[in-house]
Amino acid sequence: MIVGVNRLIKFFAPIAAILVILIVNIFLCVNSFYICHHRGDQRSYVGIAAKIDQNGFKEYNLRKINVENDYDFITFSMSGEDGEGDLLRELKNAGLSFYDQPLFHAPPLFVYSIVLLHRLFAKNKPYTRSQA
Repeated sequence: MIVGVNRLIKFFAPIAAILVILIVNIFLCVNSFYICHHRGDQRSYVGIAAKIDQNGFKEYNLRKINVENDYDFITFSMSGEDGEGDLLRELKNAGLSFYDQPLFHAPPLFVYSIVLLHRLFAKNKPYTRSQA
């Protein structure tokens, strides 16, 4: 009888530990669901994902990305003309001129994951972000 209980404990203990860790993590991160996510790097990542999807990796920077603000959504598009584009201009106006680099500062794995998920779930739709 005790051998059977020990087997059950050995089997369920790691599962219970993982569940406790997940529940504690959710409890600690629940406040991030109420934080405003339409500012900062989120816009840069979605904008550069739209650019990578259209032009490939050859222009992995924030130049020529236009932003259209709607009440609920921000839509990203590419500018055909040379220059900064709306997104980079907004960042420079906010005092963040270090974003104007020939190569974006972050590794491309996260950006490519946005591109992949957009192709899977929103194919033929523009890249948008919620402003909520």
